[in-house]
Amino acid sequence: MKGIKQSMLLASLSLYCLLPSAYAADKTWNGNTSADWATAANWNEAVRPCATDTVFFTSGSNPCAGYDASTTGLTALIVGANYSGNLGTSSANPLKFSATRVLLYGGGAANHLGSGTTGDWDELVLDTSGSQVYTFVGENGGGFMPECVFVDGALTVDSGIATTLYVEPRSGDTPELTLSTPTFTNVYILSANATMTMSGAGTITNLYMLSGTTTITAGTVTNTRQFGGAIVWNTTSTATSIEVFAGSFDFSGDFRAKTVTTFHAHTASTIDLSTGIDNITFTNTMESYGEPAILTAPLMGVEVD
Repeated sequence: MKGIKQSMLLASLSLYCLLPSAYAADKTWNGNTSADWATAANWNEAVRPCATDTVFFTSGSNPCAGYDASTTGLTALIVGANYSGNLGTSSANPLKFSATRVLLYGGGAANHLGSGTTGDWDELVLDTSGSQVYTFVGENGGGFMPECVFVDGALTVDSGIATTLYVEPRSGDTPELTLSTPTFTNVYILSANATMTMSGAGTITNLYMLSGTTTITAGTVTNTRQFGGAIVWNTTSTATSIEVFAGSFDFSGDFRAKTVTTFHAHTASTIDLSTGIDNITFTNTMESYGEPAILTAPLMGVEVD
């Protein structure tokens, strides 16, 4: 008889997740039984998350291990500032889910999240501290994050596709962004305290630098518009267009051959060519507008208009 009751209970819980979205609810993690997302007892409501639910990690430090919940379309997943557990196990075993909104204000020292092969995230906001590190692993070829806002903390994007990423900290915040092999259409670096490192074979179609520091050691950045801050260009990939209105653009740390189709330097910019112009092929003549940009090595035949 006991076995029959348990079977009926499990069947009813499974049916609950098939009910219409009108029955969507909040689900809050406690992790009191294990680190398994799918275990009902790990949730305050004694039911694992269902489609259109909003999932909360609000307090405590009980971790939630890697699991593929990407077929469960959540309304939101929210990690509160008072939650200190790790989400996901590793880059090879992240916590995967799809959600309209993902808001991350807390978490553990090593969090690994992913969209899975069938899920997307429509909006991401990351606002944590430097002790909380998030690694994102995207697997959906159609894109997994149309828009991301990175306020503070440490973020590594291993892979995946996103339309727009804003690195936009408040005063005193020091966000650290590392890109490995993701594909971004637009990346905006908007603060002097922000740092970005591109270290893998990823791609950025348009990079907009208002301030901060960006170091590119690998991958492809097609178009760069710099209005301040510092860019260190240590990659051999071809850049279609680089326009430096202000700030410093540094080629000096890499002696390998590289190609830039169009390079324009404006009055308030500093261009470091101290490795020698022979290492850089400018398809079109490098041009300077207004007062000449400060160049730390002779142009050696490159015309300045």
